[in-house]
Amino acid sequence: MKILMSIHQQHLENIKNNIKKYEFRKVEAKKLNEKEILLYVTFPISKIVGLIKIKNIYIDTPENIWKLTKKYAGINKEFYYNYYKNKAKAIAYEIEEFIEFKKPKELSEYKLKFPPQLFVYIDD
Repeated sequence: MKILMSIHQQHLENIKNNIKKYEFRKVEAKKLNEKEILLYVTFPISKIVGLIKIKNIYIDTPENIWKLTKKYAGINKEFYYNYYKNKAKAIAYEIEEFIEFKKPKELSEYKLKFPPQLFVYIDD
């Protein structure tokens, strides 16, 4: 089982350029068996462009996760702490590899009508 996450185009570019080696979330995907996450890039692309292979998953306080990930977070400290404002837990998916699809996929190929707000589980 894979999961599908929505990300902004700027974050995708940072992943491609090895500036961003962590994807941050507020909610953990507990059923991530294959350690692969499909990436849906939001408007203007609005397609599933590829997947990331996950090396490790870190769950801790936002402060401890920032200390661990800040060098390759791909975001600045202010953006990070605004994202985790009033949260006791942070999740960081360490990206081992990004695999870009030759042809981006539509949500309908996975029987989805809308992009996920957080993430959605995909059977394939």
